[in-house]
Amino acid sequence: MEKEWDKTCDRFVAFFDIMGFKDMVQRSDHNEVLQQLIALKGMLKQLEGYSAENHDELKKINVSKNQVRSVTFSDSILLFSRSNELPDLQKIVLDSYTILGNSIQKK
Repeated sequence: MEKEWDKTCDRFVAFFDIMGFKDMVQRSDHNEVLQQLIALKGMLKQLEGYSAENHDELKKINVSKNQVRSVTFSDSILLFSRSNELPDLQKIVLDSYTILGNSIQKK
């Protein structure tokens, strides 16, 4: 059963700033930048839906759907967890690792 989100509580937050975004916008055409941002948003939505159901390794850390949510604006990404409990910390670290790995891979 999925746990409800409190409007106000202690939670974990991760903030990412896309380095070189202004340069990428200046040297790339609009469609290329748009496709990169669409891919990024798709990856973030996919991370929000991950659960441990089909992943034995994730079962060890009690990962559930919608445990971490994301917001993007301009060249910034903000992740925030449902609470400040250990499984939420583990999930936000896992998501941060995934974002960094994918970003480096896609330059």
